[in-house]
Amino acid sequence: VIGHTPQADVRWLRAPLTVGDADPATRELEAVGWVSSNYVTGFTYRWDQFRAPVAGRYRVRFSGYTLWVPPGGIQMSYKGESDKKGTPRPPNKNVGDYDHPQPGRNDEPITVYTRNGVLNSRAIDELGLRGADVKIAGTTIERDAQGAPTGLLTGGGVSSYLRNKLPMGDAQRQVESVRAHLLALNSMGLTTSVDWGGYGFTEEWYEPFRTLHRQNALTMRVFHGTWYNTVNAADTDKAVAQIRELKAFQGDDMMDRIGFGETVLLPLHDNPSNKGAQISQENLALWRRIVQAVADRGMHLSVHANQRESLDAFLTQIEDINRTHPIRGLRWSFAHVRQLSTSDMERMRKLGMAALVHSQATISGQILQRIHGEAALDQPPVRTVLESGIPWGLGSDSNGAAPSNPFYTLWWAVTGNMLGGKPSLRQTISRQDALIAHTRNNAYFVFREGDIGTLQNGKYADLLVLSHDYLTVPAEQIKDITPVITMVGGKIVYEAVSK
Repeated sequence: VIGHTPQADVRWLRAPLTVGDADPATRELEAVGWVSSNYVTGFTYRWDQFRAPVAGRYRVRFSGYTLWVPPGGIQMSYKGESDKKGTPRPPNKNVGDYDHPQPGRNDEPITVYTRNGVLNSRAIDELGLRGADVKIAGTTIERDAQGAPTGLLTGGGVSSYLRNKLPMGDAQRQVESVRAHLLALNSMGLTTSVDWGGYGFTEEWYEPFRTLHRQNALTMRVFHGTWYNTVNAADTDKAVAQIRELKAFQGDDMMDRIGFGETVLLPLHDNPSNKGAQISQENLALWRRIVQAVADRGMHLSVHANQRESLDAFLTQIEDINRTHPIRGLRWSFAHVRQLSTSDMERMRKLGMAALVHSQATISGQILQRIHGEAALDQPPVRTVLESGIPWGLGSDSNGAAPSNPFYTLWWAVTGNMLGGKPSLRQTISRQDALIAHTRNNAYFVFREGDIGTLQNGKYADLLVLSHDYLTVPAEQIKDITPVITMVGGKIVYEAVSK
């Protein structure tokens, strides 16, 4: 299964997953692995669910930063949404609730990140937030009547601030962490990842993957792009110069850079949780310069675009670029496309562009409906994209937007439901069409349709042996399918433990 699953953020890949028996009352999990997380970036946590390999009480550790998990797992919800059991469980916002997660073990800093940050007393101290004059860019440190921090951080800068507070760790730890993360994705059924980076991303974060590649130890195919966190005119000058020297397709069938994207200019990175996008002519001119440089270089481009305003403005610029630098054959694409219209699809068809459709609504469907009304049930317009005839693929997006498990994405496309059971999509498709979009179609986006995506003579043996028959199991049970065996290039990279 080929997924759009960004995985290069090694800030949240600190240590391999282990289950320890030192404390008979508590099993300890290190790093991610069995934690099917939505956003675990170093010092921060956001959970869609916790899937433990064995029963019992767990604590999840990241380099000393700990969140205790009660028996049965924690089901903290995404932005206050329902968990997979349908029970609304927003995270506690009282710092005291996290000061004593376990009798006798109150000495570890804890932070929980949903839309905001929730810190316990030790974390407040380690971050040095008690002083009244402490400021964090883009963030409000909530304080009580006496001026003491309550432990609640709010604002758009919370995520960047928290995830950048945990050091990277040594090279060997990063490599082992990436190895564990890839195996966790293998255990979900992923054989290939199309990765488009993330906020604060730098090229060095791919180095642990390259190390495993050189050791012939990658258990997934990793295809990725490049982007530069560009904000202003000076950044744009630098990005254009770098793009002129950038080379794609210098790797091989296990790891390769395939192009540029997905965020071209950070101020134009639209959020589906907002109503509309603000497109200034000044920022659009900077965006155009970068995209023009990619076209001049003859490279593949993937562009983050959710809102109507973004899609229309970006298409207009690309159409103009296409008049002098035709892009057909470069397989340019829009990613997410929540408000893509039929007229947009026709414009894309003429340009030879494609759409990457993602399953954010598995966990954020209800909040998107509150923001956008009933129209959110047709966003993204999955069936319309399918029927349009433009190339398209299906995936999960980043860990912060949707669970990585491909069977959750397939289940969502077929049933239209959130993990909590509430409706989030009217434009459902057949399970056959969903499977094709998540396998064969996605091979197109990494320029490897001759090697992967289908099972046939002459292609690599990237395949799964499943716990249930995907084509006949009741639709509601698609999300519960698990791999018994995951194979990449004819080699078994994951095998379920016999019960």
